[in-house]
Amino acid sequence: MRLYLALIVAAMSLSGCITSSMGRPFDAEARRQVRVNATTKEEVRRLFGEPDAVNSDPAGERWTYKYFKATTEFFAGTTVDVTPGQQLTFEFRNGVVATCDYEYVEVTTGIHAGQIKKRITDKCVAAEEPPRASTSKDDRPCMANYSVGGTVRNGQSFRSFQEFPNVTKAVAIERVTAIVVTSGYQLSSASKDLGVVSASRAHSSGKTIGLNVIVKDVAQGGVRVEAVYTFPGGLNITSVDGARPQLCQVLESATRN
Repeated sequence: MRLYLALIVAAMSLSGCITSSMGRPFDAEARRQVRVNATTKEEVRRLFGEPDAVNSDPAGERWTYKYFKATTEFFAGTTVDVTPGQQLTFEFRNGVVATCDYEYVEVTTGIHAGQIKKRITDKCVAAEEPPRASTSKDDRPCMANYSVGGTVRNGQSFRSFQEFPNVTKAVAIERVTAIVVTSGYQLSSASKDLGVVSASRAHSSGKTIGLNVIVKDVAQGGVRVEAVYTFPGGLNITSVDGARPQLCQVLESATRN
């Protein structure tokens, strides 16, 4: 049954002061993590729990998640409340997401039950979709030197670098370490001699994002600082600017007191 039909049935069945609900809301951040041709069944199950419905055919499997919560208060024979509902559907082929559809619907309850007030639909992004070009006018070196490697399915690296002529390796490591820690990362190591800072933080999915910074002396004087974010398979950055702002913050900390 389509979501809006299920909501209309639920809305028209309410009378008096009654609250009816099913499922739980879908986390928007979790939905953004799903990638067509990359995310597996187990990853979907970890993000959203067990599906409300499972249908199989020779080509694969369809999982459906539903959520709605409706409340109607009867007073003097008239009431018009809005019932929001969400439906998330995944089709799997060879164990990974082949299609992904999201629907959000609001319908009225009470004497005007069944009127659709709002409807939103969306789809997941394909893992092979190339990163969108940044629309930023920022021409800082850390923005221009940005690059992305790997795939969403197997893991990605987001990196950039910048040279600073009037900074020593020891000072750069000290300053970079400070910004990494204050940004919420768990520091693994920081070596002024090696010129390396390693850290990580837990993602809401339970996976770990790594951050490594390498500082090298340059022949002309000063240092070159390179920062790399490593994302495990199944995670991606949906912002148009990618990880540029975060990498620039780390790199430019080398010159800040």
